[in-house]
Amino acid sequence: MARVYSAQLTAGLALTGTSITLATVPAGHVWVLRHMTANGAGSSTLPLSGFRISLATGQSIWGLGDFGVMEGVPYDWSGRHVVPSGETLIFSSSDPHGWDLLVSGYDLVTP
Repeated sequence: MARVYSAQLTAGLALTGTSITLATVPAGHVWVLRHMTANGAGSSTLPLSGFRISLATGQSIWGLGDFGVMEGVPYDWSGRHVVPSGETLIFSSSDPHGWDLLVSGYDLVTP
């Protein structure tokens, strides 16, 4: 019987820009995204534009839009998204100070 443990799948510091590659799921693996934490990388409570995390194939996974998103405030997402081998996680934001991001979940080996 296989044991499943959560692992840090990817992370980034001060991420800003369009179409930044966060990580690509290795061959022979499947990721199950379980939790993401994002924090505006600036040191004040200035309003931010937000960000989007998606797959390279275009499907959105999580995004925060222009509705009072603030620097220095952590934002969390929890769920279950299955990301197959070879798929790439993409980050996009126009905020100048960027975002710190931590993504965790299960890294499963395919049979």
